[in-house]
Amino acid sequence: MGKYKIILYVLLIVIIASAFSVFLKFQTNTSSIRIGLTTALTGESSNLGFASRNGLLLAVEEINLAGGVNGRNFEVTLLDDQGKAGVALDHTKSLLAQGINLLLGHITSNSATDVIPLINKENALLISPTISHDGYLYHDDNFMSINVPASEQGDLIVQHIVSTNPTPRIVVLYDQNNPFFAQSIYEKCATLLKEKNIEILSVQSFQSITEIPQIISDLLQDNPTNIILIQSVSDLIITTNQVKKVTPNITIHTTMWGMASEVIHGYGESMENVYGVYAIDPNSTYSKYIDFKNKYYEKYQMEPNFAAVYTYDAVRLLAEAIAHAESTDPAEVKQAILSIKAFKGINSDYEMHALGVASREIFMIHIKDGETVSLP
Repeated sequence: MGKYKIILYVLLIVIIASAFSVFLKFQTNTSSIRIGLTTALTGESSNLGFASRNGLLLAVEEINLAGGVNGRNFEVTLLDDQGKAGVALDHTKSLLAQGINLLLGHITSNSATDVIPLINKENALLISPTISHDGYLYHDDNFMSINVPASEQGDLIVQHIVSTNPTPRIVVLYDQNNPFFAQSIYEKCATLLKEKNIEILSVQSFQSITEIPQIISDLLQDNPTNIILIQSVSDLIITTNQVKKVTPNITIHTTMWGMASEVIHGYGESMENVYGVYAIDPNSTYSKYIDFKNKYYEKYQMEPNFAAVYTYDAVRLLAEAIAHAESTDPAEVKQAILSIKAFKGINSDYEMHALGVASREIFMIHIKDGETVSLP
C-alpha cells in the first residue's frame, strides 16, 4: 500500500507542477508590455515633447482598446528629460533598473549623447521618433530612429535656396543647446554650397535668447539675402520678428526643430518669408492622417505637429515588430523591425534599413496668404 501512495504522491506533484507551469506561461503571455518614453516636457523643446507624449498615448490607447499586442496591453512610463543629456541619462538608468528595456525618445539629439552608449551596454532598444544627428546613425547598435538623417534637411534647404536665388548671400544662426543636430545640418549646407562656389558669409551661435538681438544686428551687417536659422520654435518666432524689424524682405530658412504647428497655424502672415523643412505634409489627404488629426484635435484641442505623428508611428512600429517577433526581447524586436522593413506611416510610408536608418519623404513648406503650402 505504501508503494501505491508514493506513486500517487509523485503523480500529484507532477500534475501540480504542470499546472503551475501553464499558469506561469499564461501569466507571462497576458502581462502588460512595459515601455518607457523619455521626452522634453519642460524646456525650449517642450512643444515637441508634449506632442510626442500625446502621439504615444493616442497610439497606446488605440492598440490596447483593440486587444493589445498578442493579447498583451502596453503599460507606459513617461519621464521628462527637460531636453538635457544628464537628466535623460538618469531617467534611462531608472527605466532599465525597473526592467523596462523597450524605450522611446528623445526629442533632441543632444539629449541622447550618453543614453545611446548605455542602451548598447545594457542590450536594451531605443527607438526615437525625432532624433536625426548623423553621428548617431549608421551604426550596428541598439539605437534606431524613424526620422531621416539631419543632413537631408541641409540638402533640402540648399536646394530651395539656389533654386530661387543663384547668387545668394547667406548667413547662419544656430542654437548651441542642440549642437549635434545643428552641426549635422550646418556642415551639410556648407559642403553643398561650397560645391556650388557659394560662401557662407557668417556663422553665429547662441546659448540664451537674450543674445539674439545683438547677434542678428551683427549678422545683418553682411547684407545677406538669406538666413538659415537652426533653433527651436519658441526661439524661431523671436528671431524672425527681430530679423524682419531690420530686413523685412530677407528670406529665412529653418528646420523641423523650428517649423512646428505653432508657427504654421499661429503666426500666419508674420511668417510669410519663412521656408521650413517639415517632416510631414500638413495638407495630406491620406485617410489615416485625416483620421489621426481629427482624433488628436478632439482629445487635445490642438493640431498635431510632426513629433506627434512620428511618435504615433514609432509606437505602431514597435507593436508590429513585437507581434512579428512574438517576443519583447530587444534583440528580437530589432531584428523584426529590420525584417519587416516597410512600414505604413499615417502621413507617409517609410522604410527602416540596416543600421537603424529611416528613409521617408520630407517637405519644404511655406506660409502664403495665411495658409500652409507644401512646395514641390
